[in-house]
Amino acid sequence: MTQRRTSFAARLMGLALVLTAAPVAFAQDVNPGPLLTTFETETRYELARDELVVSPELSLGELEALADHADWRVRHQAEVTLAFRADPELAGRIATLAPVTTRAGTPALSSPLLSEEMALPLMVDRLVHGGESAALRVSLARAVSADEALLGDTLIGLYSQETDAEVRAALIVGARKHPDAAASLSLLTQGLGDPSARVRAEAAAAAGSHPQGAALGDALIVALRGDKDAAVRGAAARSLGWLRLPAASPALTTALSDPSADVRLTALRALERVDAPAARAAAPRLQADPDPGVARAAKALSQ
Repeated sequence: MTQRRTSFAARLMGLALVLTAAPVAFAQDVNPGPLLTTFETETRYELARDELVVSPELSLGELEALADHADWRVRHQAEVTLAFRADPELAGRIATLAPVTTRAGTPALSSPLLSEEMALPLMVDRLVHGGESAALRVSLARAVSADEALLGDTLIGLYSQETDAEVRAALIVGARKHPDAAASLSLLTQGLGDPSARVRAEAAAAAGSHPQGAALGDALIVALRGDKDAAVRGAAARSLGWLRLPAASPALTTALSDPSADVRLTALRALERVDAPAARAAAPRLQADPDPGVARAAKALSQ
């Protein structure tokens, strides 16, 4: 899933022209209500979706138009409906696709099916409405958010409506290299303020490799200074080091006295990248740090 796919409207326009004699519709001229109603169905969603797939209420041309709608929910439901109409066999196979264990020992969804043109909306549909186990939903979130064809507003929408912190964290992980830098930056900003420390830590870690990560410098400094979770503080320190933000020097210097040894060590290494003189000045006192790792790093810096 590394090649960016074309839109559904572009891919299936030929099919629409063959199967319909009506003029091509435009999204602003088509009522998106049935699609929104189906998307928001909380019980018996599959029945509502299947009824929409066979319903004459929306023609193929109208669905094509709505696949370019401004609302990601409408766009998604149009694409899902088109996918079920065009290739029900693929829809069935995607619905039963099981994760495999990677060399790292983590479950991941990996299959040639995922390179199919219509696979992405079917995977998103399974994530949102499939009623899967928590572990499988994490694998689904990683797969869809890492797909370069997933539009930025869809990524943000999935995150905003997600109630499971582990799934939100997985969406953050997958968004690290999203081609829509502005959307992924917005997602990381939300992630840094997430109520879950797990999500905040992932967002803080991802900020360091984001092409616009410097824009999150102030938020990372706030996280380093005040987050209650050591993993978040450590991730913030590491990213500030990778971003080489001079403004982070005071916060990193203060973090050398953090209660967590991991944070102290990470802050020292980050400070060396941001402000080497300040790191060397702090090294002598850190050689007496109660944590052997911090003490060794300080000693090496002093040599």
